[in-house]
Amino acid sequence: MFSLEGKLYRGLAVLWHLIYVNVLVMIFSLPIITIGAALTAGINVIEPSGGNIFYRFFESFKKNWLVSLPILVINFISVYFYFMFDMTMLETPLKMLYYVFIIFLLNFNVNCYVILSKVQNIKIFDMFRYGFMLTVISIAKTIWIPVVWVLLVLYAYPYLGLILNLMLVSLPLYVHIKMNLKEVKIIKDYLSNIGKEG
Repeated sequence: MFSLEGKLYRGLAVLWHLIYVNVLVMIFSLPIITIGAALTAGINVIEPSGGNIFYRFFESFKKNWLVSLPILVINFISVYFYFMFDMTMLETPLKMLYYVFIIFLLNFNVNCYVILSKVQNIKIFDMFRYGFMLTVISIAKTIWIPVVWVLLVLYAYPYLGLILNLMLVSLPLYVHIKMNLKEVKIIKDYLSNIGKEG
């Protein structure tokens, strides 16, 4: 039960890893302008593997902080759109459509960081294009992640508040990455084939 190969130990190791990544993302996001670089670095180290997590995180952060700024601009525009849109004027079916669009937009924002972290030397326009492509091909699998997370925060916070705070960013990112492994591989293979043909 408590062996290094046991499920309990592996589960606790993943839990500790997610808490550590969450702390790193939160600290490196403190100057708001670096949120994008912190999220990209978090995605780079979100899956437990060997090596120094802090070193890998920091190297990714340094490498991507300027490149991630255009995505951050899109993030701010998305947030502005969300808060400025007057939902009170919408009928119930339109409200549902609006919520689906917001979830799609949220997934697109996250997937741009996923593409930035997984594809080397990508141009800004291509980053947005493949982020959109990744969102389209994976939306059926990932649409529930923000919904479940919001429900957890709303209804389980009084009981699991500390745990939710410790993994506020890292747990949804971890689930998102795990759900998108196949789709990310499809895009990476596609880009690799384009590179070979070019």
